[in-house]
Order: sequence, then structure tokens, then C-alpha cells
Amino acid sequence: MRPEQNQANSREKSLSNEARSKIQFLSDYQSDLRRVILKLMILCLIRLETEHAHAYGLIRLLRETGVDLQAGTVYALLKRMEKDGLIVSVLGEYKIYTITDYGEHMIDEMVSAYTEYHKLGNETILKWYAEIKAQREKKV
Repeated sequence: MRPEQNQANSREKSLSNEARSKIQFLSDYQSDLRRVILKLMILCLIRLETEHAHAYGLIRLLRETGVDLQAGTVYALLKRMEKDGLIVSVLGEYKIYTITDYGEHMIDEMVSAYTEYHKLGNETILKWYAEIKAQREKKV
């Protein structure tokens, strides 16, 4: 293989690695956001629906509200939330989850943070992005 071909192949490989890296970053970012929002939703459901606060009941309630998710996602989140001290479980016919005092506190903190970041996103980032985009389009 000639040196020019070797360099071209090397560039193609690095570009494809870079492209894969960007796709992975976006995927991780979306997963992180989704995970935080799902934790908040699960905490709220456990608070409001104690008779349905078993994994299957939570999955059904989430799906009824239009949240498309895999059952394994909820089981993993419940396990993590229990490890983090947000919820506790009691084993009976089903594993029933109850929110802890810390979990109660975190609902308020998470809603507050979500509201603040949502406001920041809508009022600041999106406005700023639209202004920058409009400036660029004028130049073209």
C-alpha cells in the first residue's frame, strides 16, 4: 500500500472513531437526562400510588402516561434508588417500594432543579441559540 493510501485509511478510521464518539456522547447525554427524569417520576408515583408501588405496577402506570420504556430499565432504577436511600422495599407477594424521608426531600429538590434548568433552557439557552443562528443566517 502506498503511503498516501495508508494516510487516507488512517483519516477515515479516525473520522469514524470521532463520529462514533460523538454519537456515543449524545446517547450518554440523553440516557442521563432520561434516567434522572424517570427517577423523579418513579418517586412521585411511589408517593402517590402506594398500592401500585411494585415494579410491575410502576411500569404499567408509566406506560399508561405515555412513557415508553423497557421493564429492565425500571428494575435497574429501583435497585439504584434503593441503594441511594431514596426508597426501601418490603418483600411480600410483590416487592413493594416505599419512599424514605430522604426520598421525600429529594422529590422537592429534584422538582426545583428541574424547574430551574427548564427555565434556564427555555429562557436562556434556546433564546441565545436562536439569536446566534439568526446572525449566522444573515451572514450567508
